[in-house]
Amino acid sequence: MAENVSSLARQLGASLQGNARPQFEFQFNQLQNLYIRRLNDKVTEIADADNTRRERESLIKQTAALQDTAVSIEAFTFGNQTNEEHLTDLTTSTSALVGAIQFEGDTTDVTANEVSQFNSVRDQIVGQIDKLQQLYQTDFLRPDIILEVITLGEELKGKTLEVGVVDAEGTVATTNSNRSVQDFAVYLQGRIQAALAVTGVTITAAQEASQNVLGKISTLQADRIELAQVDAKQKQEAIDEENNRTGQLLQAISLSFEVNRGFAEGLSKSLLEGSTPQPGTILSVLS
Repeated sequence: MAENVSSLARQLGASLQGNARPQFEFQFNQLQNLYIRRLNDKVTEIADADNTRRERESLIKQTAALQDTAVSIEAFTFGNQTNEEHLTDLTTSTSALVGAIQFEGDTTDVTANEVSQFNSVRDQIVGQIDKLQQLYQTDFLRPDIILEVITLGEELKGKTLEVGVVDAEGTVATTNSNRSVQDFAVYLQGRIQAALAVTGVTITAAQEASQNVLGKISTLQADRIELAQVDAKQKQEAIDEENNRTGQLLQAISLSFEVNRGFAEGLSKSLLEGSTPQPGTILSVLS
């Protein structure tokens, strides 16, 4: 009977020794592949997560609004610079218009030559005023003086001198329209000079506003870059944490498998080689 038990033990030990390693390795590989797939899925989930959508969309919206403002201010600035060029030309032309009303010798009469010269310069001024633009931008006060100059240009079209006397300044019962035309020409000259000054101030203010807006756009763009960098860093930290957790888990599983495999191999070796039963045990009785 003892021989039968010993033979059975050796058979069982041989079976354990032959099957233990492949079986443990197969099970470990199965678990390892399972946790690696879970890790890959988790990494993909972390990488694809849109954690900054609200902040990013807000920054994009603010940037777009400022870009629209920057384009509007740029167009406003360019229009004023164009007006400034025309107004500079007009200061010269209106000086010529006022100068066209000359007094030859001691007479205050307007000559036919002066009438012709006045009409020529008048038409030139009207053409130049027609080039002025009425510009509006919500961030700036409306320069109504440009509209005033344009209105005066329309009025100038109907002004002309007459050959004859120029009444003294302040005359109530005038002889002709020469005095009023002369006064109008002087007034127009002053308003154009004022318009030129106002336009220059407006251009400076617009350029400063443009720089301010561009600075805000630059800040928002920097905020978007920083937001993306922080998000990328946080995602990488989360991925690293998942990698470490899975690595530690696989190490624990590997260690557990190694311990179990060692136990099985020890058991199979004991069954194959045999051992002296402890006195008083069932095996000592059978032996």
